[in-house]
Amino acid sequence: MSVRQRKWTDKQGRVRTTYMIHVVVTLPNGRRAEVRKTSPIPTRKAAQAYERQVREQLLAGTWGKEEAQLPTITEYAEDFLANARDRLKPSTVQEYEATIRLHLLPELGRKRLDQVRPREIRQLVSTLRQAGKQAKTINNVLSVLSGMLKLACDDELLTHVPRIKRLKTEEPSFDFLDFDEAEQLIEAAAVEPDWQRLIVVALNTGLRRGELLALRWENIDLRARKLVVRRSTTRNIETAPKNWKSRTIPLNDRALEALRAHRHLRGPLVFCHEDGSPIADHQVRPVLRRTCKRAGLRMIGAHTMRHSFASQLAIRGASIKVIQELLGHSDIKVTMRYAHLSPAARGHAVELLGHSKSTLTAHADHARRSR
Repeated sequence: MSVRQRKWTDKQGRVRTTYMIHVVVTLPNGRRAEVRKTSPIPTRKAAQAYERQVREQLLAGTWGKEEAQLPTITEYAEDFLANARDRLKPSTVQEYEATIRLHLLPELGRKRLDQVRPREIRQLVSTLRQAGKQAKTINNVLSVLSGMLKLACDDELLTHVPRIKRLKTEEPSFDFLDFDEAEQLIEAAAVEPDWQRLIVVALNTGLRRGELLALRWENIDLRARKLVVRRSTTRNIETAPKNWKSRTIPLNDRALEALRAHRHLRGPLVFCHEDGSPIADHQVRPVLRRTCKRAGLRMIGAHTMRHSFASQLAIRGASIKVIQELLGHSDIKVTMRYAHLSPAARGHAVELLGHSKSTLTAHADHARRSR
């Protein structure tokens, strides 16, 4: 910080005092910026505050610009969402809209883009914590804020994005049905045949709920025993599947039998109402709730069937890479979370350590001969 006092005597013989600031900074783009100015308020404390303000504006790229040129978070949110609508799925845009409306605007809405600094971000996090929000929710809010500020940089409204530190989150635990529980669920669904077949296909293909509800007969080849995931649906809006990639799923005997029994002439959708109209997202959970009740199982959601598919594959020894491809994950780390083993399978693995030396030697000899 450079603040220098300057004194002189005016024509009336009175001693005058001013404070000069001298600011030199290196901008994020590597350039050097320098400003020499007289503090508008002639006190050392005010000059020091003015020097900090000039420094911050230089680093934010707003020095010399009229404040009216820089929009507030509320004003810029419309530009950000318009950009998102051109690039992202409608369901993602809806999540952004809710995050901005519920979390960002109440805390930061009136602030200009250049006024969102680390201090304001820390206050946002503190407010969300006090409201009881989980770390994952807070990180989602920070991701939207970061995306908005990055777009402002692209629009040359800012020169850099302030550092936004994400919160640490615990690895989430996932519920899944073991083999017996999956059979119980299928048997309990027998009173509703259409839903039973959906459950069978879900447990044997690992499709997401939206992928199941968007599945069309044209994407299924019963002779070749496969289906291709090309679409998904969220809130009755059809889009490309997650990660924008289609994938092919082989059909085992159980899934094939269910699909053959389910053939109908209601329309192009595989799983639909009697009149051929689409099944809405929210209509799946009540079906699972009453089916679990009949089966005497804990309540599960549609995604639990996907967890079950991945977990049962892992328990049976399928490779993580194969599971990743079947689930359509772009990052294998996500697959590692899904492909957890049941407690019984872990116990069996530990028991293997107790095998006799001769048994282990026999296994090793067999492995060498199989190479």
